[in-house]
Amino acid sequence: MDKKATLCAKLGDHYDLPDVTFEVRGPLTIEEVEQESLDQLDKVRRADIPVRPFGFEGEKWARIKSRCRAGDEFYFFTSDERSWSYLSGTRGYIVVRGMDIIDAIITGMN
Repeated sequence: MDKKATLCAKLGDHYDLPDVTFEVRGPLTIEEVEQESLDQLDKVRRADIPVRPFGFEGEKWARIKSRCRAGDEFYFFTSDERSWSYLSGTRGYIVVRGMDIIDAIITGMN
């Protein structure tokens, strides 16, 4: 099984959603992740949202980055369309060390 397929399977376990299929995109650099976050915030710009990567979750993002090691990888993930239609969708970014998901930040859920 390739790395992306393995991560998709692990996401189901990580979020206790064994019947949900996940897609991943990456690996991404920290700069790419932050730019994608800022681009998404631009789409929902509100005066109360801090202008920084991940808005209100900016401090969590800073903690995630501070724990990263050389060789860690970032991937965007999203659950399948069916999960979104059943109000159990989730998306965000995971930090991968080797083949293990070591951290995550959620950017959307319903």
